[in-house]
Amino acid sequence: MAKALDTLNKHLADKTYLVNDQVTLADIVVATTLLYPFKLVADKAYLASYTNLVRWFQTCVNQPQFQQVVGK
Repeated sequence: MAKALDTLNKHLADKTYLVNDQVTLADIVVATTLLYPFKLVADKAYLASYTNLVRWFQTCVNQPQFQQVVGK
């Protein structure tokens, strides 16, 4: 999992979303895939080196449309 998170973190270094300047299906799929690992497994210390990924994840899950489906 660390290698995948590192790849995503590097990709998001200069991007707000995975593909372009707005939420796409790619963001929804990846964010929902990471939802439970981030919520139940990865603690703050583990995620500390993935600042770009955490920023992107927070941006995605705080979208009102996202929260309507999966909650806060």
